[in-house]
Amino acid sequence: MQSHPYLLDIRGLTTSFAVADRTISAVNGVTLRMHSGETLAVVGESGSGKSTLALSVLKLVQKPGTIQAECIRCHGKDLLNMSERAMRSVRGKDIAMVFQDPATAFHPMMPLGKQLMETVRTGTRKEKKQRVLEMLMRVGLPDPERQLRSYAHTLSGGMLQRVMIAMALLNRPQLLIADEPTTALDVTVQANIIGLLRDLKRQFHMGILFISHDLGVVAQFADQVAVMRRGNIVEYGSTEKIFYHPEHPYTRHLLQMAPRLGSELPSPVEIDRHA
Repeated sequence: MQSHPYLLDIRGLTTSFAVADRTISAVNGVTLRMHSGETLAVVGESGSGKSTLALSVLKLVQKPGTIQAECIRCHGKDLLNMSERAMRSVRGKDIAMVFQDPATAFHPMMPLGKQLMETVRTGTRKEKKQRVLEMLMRVGLPDPERQLRSYAHTLSGGMLQRVMIAMALLNRPQLLIADEPTTALDVTVQANIIGLLRDLKRQFHMGILFISHDLGVVAQFADQVAVMRRGNIVEYGSTEKIFYHPEHPYTRHLLQMAPRLGSELPSPVEIDRHA
């Protein structure tokens, strides 16, 4: 059997929501492809469809949302036509996701160690614990044994983000979807998280679909960039091309209006005033 040339292959993806008497497309005919070991960043202002795109890949869009596409494949696996039962085996194993707010991703009344160990698919309890401890060390958390007994509210935002990344990587996914993983973190912690993701990507040779509004972070981290506006990809290319030779007016104005690390993209009103 011939191996599929792409880690992630999305063609003609449209995600729509039926609202009252009309249908709104949050993602409109998107085509994206990425290879193993590559970081593809999707950038755009709030409401552009970035997070909906990420959820669509994992088929986590809730009703009244619907997903249509020519193709959604991960390492050759046909996700589009996969049953929900089969998708449950893909989520967390082949594809893992780091969500925007780590504080809401963990049960507040359950020790973090128990939640992490429940994520591990195989092994005895002792083996699962050892695997969790090793991953917590990999993501740079001090005293991993103590962190197993900690609760989410006792950790800082940066530490909790590291725990979430550790959880996402426990089953060695081929693709990591990181949805605004540095939002609400200060600039120093942002840099630490990006450095961590870069190191882990190299160690595990995984691909990263990186959703962000922060062009400063994207410039440091991405290999390819897709610029998203109102559900459409308006420009797509290498990071160097997008940042130094942008072609679309929307891309040029994003770069002009958010030039620094930690700068958020302008609001749609500001963009429309110029584009």
